[in-house]
Amino acid sequence: MRRRDILQLGSVAAVGTLLPLSIAATRAIALVHDARYAPARMLAAGSGTTAFALPADPVALWRRDLASAPRIAGLTTYADMLIIADLARAGERRLTMTIAHHLHDTGARHVAHQGPIATRPLAAAGMRWPIALRTLLGGPPGGDAIERDDRRGTLWSWTID
Repeated sequence: MRRRDILQLGSVAAVGTLLPLSIAATRAIALVHDARYAPARMLAAGSGTTAFALPADPVALWRRDLASAPRIAGLTTYADMLIIADLARAGERRLTMTIAHHLHDTGARHVAHQGPIATRPLAAAGMRWPIALRTLLGGPPGGDAIERDDRRGTLWSWTID
C-alpha cells in the first residue's frame, strides 16, 4: 500500500468519527426512559422509535425487549444506565455516548462524558432540551409542549451499540 492510500484511508476514518450522532442513528433504535421525569417523557413522546418506560425490573426489560435491539438509547438515572450497560457488556456491546443532564429550576446543565456529541444544541434549546436530544438521537424534530416537572436531580442520556 502506498503512502497516499494510507493517508486517504486515515482521512475517511477520521470523517466517520466526526459524523453527527443523528446521521449515525439511522439504524433501528429502542428508547428507554424513566417516566417519573418530565424530560424523559418529552423525549419519548413522538420519538418515532419503540419507546419503553423503565419498569421496576430493568433486567426483565433487557431480556424481553432490549437484548435483541440493534441500538438502544436512554434517558434514565445513573443507576439504571449502569444496570443496562452491564447487561449489554455481557453481550459484548458497549456504551457509546453518555451525557449528564443536571436538572434545576430553570432548565438543565448538560455535561458530555463520552461519545461524539456536542452539548451546545441542548443548552441552546433551554427548557426544550429533551426535544433537541431526540433530534440528536435521530428522531423527528420539534413538536411537544413543555411539561413542568418539580423533580430535580441528574438524568443520563446514553446509547448502546
